[in-house]
Amino acid sequence: MKAGYRLLWVVLMQNAGCMRRCLWLAGMLATCKPYAGAQVVTRSQVWFTYQAQARVSTKWSLWFDANYRSQRAFFQENFQDAVRVGVTRHITEQANWSAGYAFFRLYRPLQGPDEKLEEHRLWAQYFWLKSAGNWQLSHRIRAEQRNQEQTPNPVRGRDDVFNTVRLRYMFTARYPLHQTPSVKLPLWLQ
Repeated sequence: MKAGYRLLWVVLMQNAGCMRRCLWLAGMLATCKPYAGAQVVTRSQVWFTYQAQARVSTKWSLWFDANYRSQRAFFQENFQDAVRVGVTRHITEQANWSAGYAFFRLYRPLQGPDEKLEEHRLWAQYFWLKSAGNWQLSHRIRAEQRNQEQTPNPVRGRDDVFNTVRLRYMFTARYPLHQTPSVKLPLWLQ
């Protein structure tokens, strides 16, 4: 076995009991249906994300993430894809500033199979991480300058652009699903 597969196998075997409990809980939550007195419209969405941050020095790193969203079923109806790049300045190990550029493409299947709207964003964010016992708490504040294409106008064509500024806040709490310090790739409940 290759080293990467061997490490994955060790992590899976060390966390087998915990993983069974998590899969059981996820299965139970997936079968629960919310009660509503009104008509419920269900729309499923699948969202894949890849994020990477590469440290180039003790104070600087490069940021990259790619997203793909699909509606109704896996890859049957494209909804949105995005790429975000940036540079990060590490103030401390728990706090950093990042800024960069993002490109989004929104698919509009009701307007036609090839109908896509593009959006360009300049963004900046502050990220702060705090530990509280076994919990990791993080805060992120992000500001975005959004330049969005509008639905084509039959008279003027596709030159309409809508500009907005958006301020977003995210709070995340993570808890480790195991307490084994020898595991290099820990599993987290987030």
